[in-house]
Amino acid sequence: MLSARSDPDFEGFTLDDIENINENKSILSSNGSDIDISDYSSDKEDFENKSDENDIYLHLTDSANGPSENEPNCDPLHKVRPVIDLLFNNYKTVYLPGKNLSVDEAMICYKGRVHFQQYMPTKPTKLGIKVWEVCESDTGYCVNFDVYTVALAENLAH
Repeated sequence: MLSARSDPDFEGFTLDDIENINENKSILSSNGSDIDISDYSSDKEDFENKSDENDIYLHLTDSANGPSENEPNCDPLHKVRPVIDLLFNNYKTVYLPGKNLSVDEAMICYKGRVHFQQYMPTKPTKLGIKVWEVCESDTGYCVNFDVYTVALAENLAH
């Protein structure tokens, strides 16, 4: 969904723009170290500028029709819920896990402002978003996950 911001210079996305951004942002490091995705672009400066400019227009949901964040039962992940649902469906259809499964907590490094940000001093990534994962023990494949939010914890307690 494109933002309704009024920017006279914004001409919209082409299919090539979206594929290029997605391709460059989906590069993952196999050893878990931090990487700079602009290293994978042929023209670093051009990629950084175009990617940063386009990010302000790319939205995963329509905020105008979404729930109000002041509602008591508002899903704190409503803006990324379509992507999470897509991942759930793909996890279940793409791979059939074995019988040895493990439940573990993980941290997604995030330094933005969310009310469910966690600090875990024992983890290598100490500050971020806590996620509970069900993974296959042999391969490490993530079968399912659940993002820990304070609202979720409060609802379970009542």
